[in-house]
Amino acid sequence: MRVNLTLVYAMGLPTGAPVMFDSNGQPDFNSAYKFQKTLPAYKRVDIGLTKVFIDPKDKKSRSGFWGISRN
Repeated sequence: MRVNLTLVYAMGLPTGAPVMFDSNGQPDFNSAYKFQKTLPAYKRVDIGLTKVFIDPKDKKSRSGFWGISRN
């Protein structure tokens, strides 16, 4: 069984409209910064578990879901 652990710390990410348009329909690149906000910083932990059910190196036949034979 393999365990993957990922720790993430993200500072405030900017959100908002990338380009706003003025009354003439022209892009106004400076106005987008007036309405831009940031998300709060956060911490996250991701845990992943993997199990190999069929190993090509292992030539033994296994039965059952977990490789346990029932007799």
